Amino acid sequence: MRVRPSLLIGPLLVPLIALACSEDGLAPGDRAPAAGNYVFYGELQRPDAIQRDTLSGVLVITRATPDSLAGSWQVTGYDAGTARGFWNVDAYVLPARFTATAGTVNHRIRREDGATELSCTASYTAPSDTIGERFAVCSLERLGN
Repeated sequence: MRVRPSLLIGPLLVPLIALACSEDGLAPGDRAPAAGNYVFYGELQRPDAIQRDTLSGVLVITRATPDSLAGSWQVTGYDAGTARGFWNVDAYVLPARFTATAGTVNHRIRREDGATELSCTASYTAPSDTIGERFAVCSLERLGN
């Protein structure tokens, strides 16, 4: 009886491919941030504005799983509604509605491998779907560390 090499090699390649596709290096169980309050600060340069918008307040994370985040923004300049985000490749994507315009700010929130604090980058999408620059500054720091 002859065994095809692909039957032997295929099962060995699946875990290697999965590891290669993991961009962040964190196991799914390790990437979810702790629920709680995080001080937020950001500076946004919108394509339709001359001056930067300075944003500050608190992100309240009420629930975090390896695949999703739920909470609310208590940030001046953001709509105070419920925030729901999802894991996308290497970070959670958590949108916020910008109250000065009808635009949306999409935050990419992640914990670097081995780090306890969260990193944050974001982009602004205007109603016309133009994308502004990333925040010059976007930070999250857990309250009560």
